[in-house]
Amino acid sequence: MKKINIQSFSPKTKNTGGPVRKLAAAARAVMEPVEHRVMMSTSPATLLAQPIGTITAKFETQALPNSGEAASGTTIWVNPTSASQSTIIGTDKLGGIAVYDLSGNQIQYLSDSAYYKVDTRSGFSLGGKDVSIVAAGRIDGNELALFKVDPSTRKLVDVANGSIKLTIGGTMNGVAMYQSANTGKTYVFVSNTTGGVEQFLLTDNGNGKVSAKSVRSFNVGSAAEGLTADDANGSLYVSQDGKAIWKYGAEPTDGSVRVQIDNTSGYVGSESESLALYSNNDGSGYLIASRQDSDDYVVYDRRTGDYVTKFSVSNGSVDGTSSSDGIAVTSSSLGSGLTSGGIAIEDDSNNGNQNYKLVSWGDLANAQTPLAIDSSIVVTSLSGGATATAAATTSSVSVNSLSLYEANSNNKLATLTNGVTIDLADYAGTDLNVRAAVSGSVGSVKFGVNSNSNVRTENYTSFDLAGTGGVWNPSTGTYTITATAYTAHNAGGNAGASFSITFKVIDSSVDTSGTPATAAPGAPKSVTATATSTKVTVKWTAADSLADGYKVERSTDGGKTYTTVGVVTTASFSDTRISPSTTYTYKVTAYNSVGWATASSTPSVTTSSSVVLVVDAPVPTNRPSIATTGPAAGTKYTNVGSFHGVSNTVYSNLKITGAVTLTGLSNVTLINCIIDGNGAGWAVRCDGATNITIQNCEIYNVASAAVYGNGFKAINNYVHESAGDAFKPLSDVVIQGNYISDLGYNSADAHADGVQIRGGSNIKIVGNYFDMPIDVANTKSNSSLFVQLDVGDVTFSGNWVRGGNFALHVFSDLAGGNATIKVTNNVYYAGSAQFGFAQIGTGVVFTGNVTDTGLVATVSTK
Repeated sequence: MKKINIQSFSPKTKNTGGPVRKLAAAARAVMEPVEHRVMMSTSPATLLAQPIGTITAKFETQALPNSGEAASGTTIWVNPTSASQSTIIGTDKLGGIAVYDLSGNQIQYLSDSAYYKVDTRSGFSLGGKDVSIVAAGRIDGNELALFKVDPSTRKLVDVANGSIKLTIGGTMNGVAMYQSANTGKTYVFVSNTTGGVEQFLLTDNGNGKVSAKSVRSFNVGSAAEGLTADDANGSLYVSQDGKAIWKYGAEPTDGSVRVQIDNTSGYVGSESESLALYSNNDGSGYLIASRQDSDDYVVYDRRTGDYVTKFSVSNGSVDGTSSSDGIAVTSSSLGSGLTSGGIAIEDDSNNGNQNYKLVSWGDLANAQTPLAIDSSIVVTSLSGGATATAAATTSSVSVNSLSLYEANSNNKLATLTNGVTIDLADYAGTDLNVRAAVSGSVGSVKFGVNSNSNVRTENYTSFDLAGTGGVWNPSTGTYTITATAYTAHNAGGNAGASFSITFKVIDSSVDTSGTPATAAPGAPKSVTATATSTKVTVKWTAADSLADGYKVERSTDGGKTYTTVGVVTTASFSDTRISPSTTYTYKVTAYNSVGWATASSTPSVTTSSSVVLVVDAPVPTNRPSIATTGPAAGTKYTNVGSFHGVSNTVYSNLKITGAVTLTGLSNVTLINCIIDGNGAGWAVRCDGATNITIQNCEIYNVASAAVYGNGFKAINNYVHESAGDAFKPLSDVVIQGNYISDLGYNSADAHADGVQIRGGSNIKIVGNYFDMPIDVANTKSNSSLFVQLDVGDVTFSGNWVRGGNFALHVFSDLAGGNATIKVTNNVYYAGSAQFGFAQIGTGVVFTGNVTDTGLVATVSTK
């Protein structure tokens, strides 16, 4: 696979000594693409007008039968057995939905209604068979249409169980499908013209039809047409018309928390009405946004959200594209000429009625370096001379056994064997998980439960059914769990043989007497809610033994309106999607196959205030250096690869090659370690985490950021020789006493920052040495501190700052945010900055700053 901006090198560790620094005025003006406010001499308007890469389409479809603004959404269905038999599905908002082969010939045209946006997912279990589902917005009736693909004819067959309408009301606008890697469940997101987004769970109704149940809704703020989901990472991308591109969680319990990817003063422009995702099996890939008003397409990095490039489709053997209202992309092979995947694009100004173009991803990647091609799977021959990607069928990896474990610990409870009976009464109050014991160089394990063969793909050891720290608490019944090991992440590479166990779950503590089995359950009793600043725990007592599960709903307006935040089978729920100092009201409703119970009582609870940052080491009075940061001399290390951490754990004296993932964890310490990121996007990732400490570590060779996330303290670390930034904090972060040097290393297009903050608060950056001259060979550093978007409560104090274009670039878009950013008592090295010591927004506190020559440092000096 092509690496993005990363070259191999031998890192300078403390044992080999540090580089010799030269202090000189820089000679070039630079700009980091992802931060549109670092323009130097280039404004956003100038940037967007710059020449862009162009490619030509391979094929085009027949024109739609209706003239005018007809073409809208498109998706690509990948034939699982013959790549050349894949199809393009495009909607006609003046009268139908069409299916085309890869040569553009029309296979089917359904004229029963006008249709808007469309999307597809495979692997949905319908009538005991895996089928591909196509979801589309049906304009006539303002309802969601659901089809399955007949693989023999490649035509669409209506499978919707009745009329499916938005419960939030409004006119349908955007459609995207999502298949959870955690649960294997399939969902459809539908947006309306006023900014509402509703999530529907799709299920087999038992009669060959697909039912859709609303499980979540939120509001973007105004009309949002472009939607696309990242199945592997559990993310939903939404393009808010004329405003911004947002990233939300895609699980039904993820609420309305969001992160901004771009806004209209950046790269996306004012009219982005379609989004698509190119997904590589190693976790990399790209988000693509069509810019309808400028006839081109913007590409962002899937892992970081950073801007990468943009392109247009010009005239070739077929005409180019313009004013595109719909795009779709796949990394799967589509056969000859499209072995690296393809992009389907709606063309507004076709030579005649509108149609859809098909572009080779390989052509785009070769024209637009550094775009990558997914080469993690092998190209093999298929029928008709086509080619497709397929994993090898033999492997040295395997799953050897499955065991029941206590979640969040290494406490093994029982080995699962065929025919064994597990009594839940033996584990009352214990959160459970199932762990696979593996052999060989395993990259991932894919779990299936009963008829669902794709409940979860776990990429990190330990390989657990619900993920590390996750919970799988089954109800009573018989279960068959299947686990398959793969050599690469996301069930990629070579697969080992499947390992399968069938066992029974009972609960001897349940009294099933006295209540007819045909009745609905009673209302949950004794509902309580307790809170910290990061979690609310809701518990209750079952009224009887009849409940199959419980729906948990939450209100933030005193019980006037509720949103579903979870569906569980046990009598407790942990809500982590909360804010500090906020009052929440909860209610719980039991259900079974007969019906729903009356809702429970509604307790309210107020979360505690935000995390108070406590610094664990003295702020340095002398400038940090290689000698005073990083691991202690003479440390003996244990060599390990990438791993997913466990809460309440200290990791020390490790030589780690790869990334450490601490997402969602708490109370984890990394101390006295060397972390070679090995070109990964980050060395330590801790988004959604609390109380993470990274201390006296050496970190190098990362693509995006050495440390990314929130709730962490980074103290006395040596961060160097990386293509990306040193730190990307989100909120509740201390960065103290670190030595940071040689960023943008061996990355010709990078402009790396010491600390890059793009949204967040409660961030303290004190006593660090940012050694980032811009004239050092093989480095492309930008600013020691880069702040933009919705940022507040940032302290940058007592640091030593050498180099940079503007050494600091600080602008908050948060109302009053600039006034809460304090840049005080720092030392700047005279002559080291290209343009000046600081470029700051009105209201930023800038005081007590001096140069190394004893002069007062002001924003206009350098």
